This record gives sequence, C-alpha cells and structure tokens, in this order.
Amino acid sequence: TSINYFKDRKVDPPVTPPSGDIQGHINQLVSVIGQTLYNGQCYGLTSWYVDTFPELIGKIGLGSGSPNPMAGVIGDTVPAYLIGSSYNWASVGWQVIENPQSTSQMRAGDILNFHAFGAVGYTQWGHTGVIEKIEGDVIHTLEQNAEQGQICARYQRTMASGPYSSIVRPK
Repeated sequence: TSINYFKDRKVDPPVTPPSGDIQGHINQLVSVIGQTLYNGQCYGLTSWYVDTFPELIGKIGLGSGSPNPMAGVIGDTVPAYLIGSSYNWASVGWQVIENPQSTSQMRAGDILNFHAFGAVGYTQWGHTGVIEKIEGDVIHTLEQNAEQGQICARYQRTMASGPYSSIVRPK
C-alpha cells in the first residue's frame, strides 16, 4: 500500500482547541463521524485524536497515516492494546491507568485500549478508541474499524466489552 493511499484517505485535524479543553477535542472527533481517519484502522482514529493536541506534535506521535512523525516511542507500537505502554505519556503530563476495572476510573477524553483477544479487541492487535462520555455503567466511545467499518463512529460499551489494557488520560 502506498503512502499516497493513506494521505488521500486521512481527514486533517481542524483548528485545535486550547490545551485543557478536553470537550473541544472530543467535539472534533464528533465532527468527523462517518469519515475515515488516517489509515482507517482503530489506531488511526486514536492517532488523529492525539494530533488534535498541538503541544504533543514532535513529542508523542502515533503514526497510522498521520502526517506527523512517530515520536515518544518506548515500546512496541504495532498492537493497539499496547498504546498505554508504547509511548512516553508521562513526558507530556498524560496519565496511564493500567487494567482499569470500573467505569469510575474512566473519564471523557480518555484513550481506551482494549486487550487482545477480548470481546471487542478480538485479534492479537487489540483495539483502541476515545471515551466520549460515561453514563453509569455505559462507556460511550468514538472508534474506528469496529462494527460499523473503517469510519469514525459512536459505540456503547460496558466493562464486559473489555477487558481493557489501559486508559491514557490527557492532562
């Protein structure tokens, strides 16, 4: 697959909200529901979301069709379920919570990483998405390359949709 294939399919992040405006970053994902982000994989959506934080450019870069270089790599970047341990999130003030066990540990704006071979991350690569909101035991997410195909789409998950390998929380 050529780089031009990915370049032609990506949706550039729009003007970025100020740092700390997590809802503004979520709203950017909501604005591209139905579109293919970067390479169309789940990782592409998470990479696109990270790229909406301009202060991370050159410090944390997830690739997957992003026009920005990969950066902050400290581990295996291929499986989506390892996103929490593959990048130096602490260097940019982001928090990683390994193996979250309840929705009380989750917040809107968190990157949610699904373990490999689970209910949603059913391959060896796992799965990833972004939490739009939490309502009781329901985790409302924005994901790509899930049941609705290679587009940004809304999903409702629960703890039974996991297990989850990590959440990565913006500062």
